[in-house]
Amino acid sequence: VVSLFCFEWYIYNIVYTLPMLKVWAGDELKFAIARTVLFNFFWLLAMWSYARSALTDPGMIPKDWAHYMREWESTGVRGVADRDWDLKKTTMCYSCGQRR
Repeated sequence: VVSLFCFEWYIYNIVYTLPMLKVWAGDELKFAIARTVLFNFFWLLAMWSYARSALTDPGMIPKDWAHYMREWESTGVRGVADRDWDLKKTTMCYSCGQRR
């Protein structure tokens, strides 16, 4: 994914914008510079967002869940299987037979 981000940056800034700076003049040049700054700003935001999501710990199962699972194993199904999921009730799915 990082290589795709870098490829995108390279194509826009080096292959497209840099050679065109010699051609653009006046208001067209100002618009091109503003567009390039805007592109790089959003590119940095996208890279930052990706890095934060890729490097963030996904977390773990809540500690309370182990308590409810032990209770379920000792007493059986505690709730009626319905479409509403509740952390305080462990139920059995009627269609697949899995605990939820």
